[in-house]
Amino acid sequence: MAQLDPLDVSTCQLSDALAKLGHYALGLAGIWPLEPAKSFVGIARTVQFQHKDEAGPGARIEYLDYVQPGDVIVIDNAGRIDASSFGGQRALKAKQRNAAGVVLNGAYRDVTELQGIDLPIYGVGRTVASSKQGGIPVAV
Repeated sequence: MAQLDPLDVSTCQLSDALAKLGHYALGLAGIWPLEPAKSFVGIARTVQFQHKDEAGPGARIEYLDYVQPGDVIVIDNAGRIDASSFGGQRALKAKQRNAAGVVLNGAYRDVTELQGIDLPIYGVGRTVASSKQGGIPVAV
């Protein structure tokens, strides 16, 4: 039996299959690709952001150090658009570590730079704000 290439399955097919199994199949509402949209698949490397005023001293982690080749970086920054969750410098390091892609429940910045890096990125939107006034990564 031939093995199916995960990239040959559309998101609609995946959603329909999940619905048949009784799972909520809406997908990631409000998460949009940085154009051009690119397909990718991999093991999720999840990252939790916390507002910097709530995180304790020494709570910040360098989550990119945990990324393995083929991983999908999945960042939860509570859908914030008032601070960046991901930008050019992190994209370069993610690309160097051979990440498959990035999904953000938060905003990204350095759009022109990101478009020049061959790394699929999805998020809630763009921002010009830095991450300094926002969340910091505290858990993987």
